[in-house]
Amino acid sequence: MRPARAGTVVAGQDREATERARGYFTGHAPSSPSMALLKDGAVVAMLPRHAIAGRAAHDNAAALVRAFDAHC
Repeated sequence: MRPARAGTVVAGQDREATERARGYFTGHAPSSPSMALLKDGAVVAMLPRHAIAGRAAHDNAAALVRAFDAHC
């Protein structure tokens, strides 16, 4: 199964898009980079900077797959 929508916001490039995205992440401190999985408009998994930085791309991808499998 694939997500119905995917999006990317680059902080510092589009202030309006960044603020709109951060509005979905209430309860989570701003973190760049970060990745989140939303279901029905609510965050069900969040990978902030400390969970991403210094890890291999395939480890971050695996974390997203686990989150997707758990919630979708």
